[in-house]
Amino acid sequence: MKDVDPNAIVEFTLRRKIILTLFCIAFPIMVWGVMAGGWWFPQMAASFLTITIVIMFISGLKEKKSSMPLPTVPPNWLPSRSLSAWRAG
Repeated sequence: MKDVDPNAIVEFTLRRKIILTLFCIAFPIMVWGVMAGGWWFPQMAASFLTITIVIMFISGLKEKKSSMPLPTVPPNWLPSRSLSAWRAG
């Protein structure tokens, strides 16, 4: 991402239109699944993951370019007390 120009205008190609359409269709599918299909969290997660994988293949990006590295977290980001000890009081 170091060589990306934030001011560059990206062309809205057919590939990007298909990806945007699939992404937008994912949410009504999940709403339908919950309301009419009796879906719970595993089915919603599976449908979203499936659509995401399809989008990844359509995009044509390699694995390294399609995922961003996680930000580094400082070693002292957790509270000094563990959560179980904190809950116990």
